[in-house]
Amino acid sequence: MLELGQVELKELADEGEPYALLALGSKYLIGVDVQKDLSKGVQCYVKAAEQGLPFAQILVGQHYRDGEGV
Repeated sequence: MLELGQVELKELADEGEPYALLALGSKYLIGVDVQKDLSKGVQCYVKAAEQGLPFAQILVGQHYRDGEGV
């Protein structure tokens, strides 16, 4: 997913594709191809987690534990 262009990735994330949400969230958290925004990154992770993606659920938990982007 990280190899997709920003436009394609954003389109898939807007459609609710959980892996695209996870990739886009990572880009926001790191600041790759987008302006770094912890809140938007965690929001993407939350949407992926709500769809049952286990890794996203773990990441959301870590961000709440650390108080980053929440």
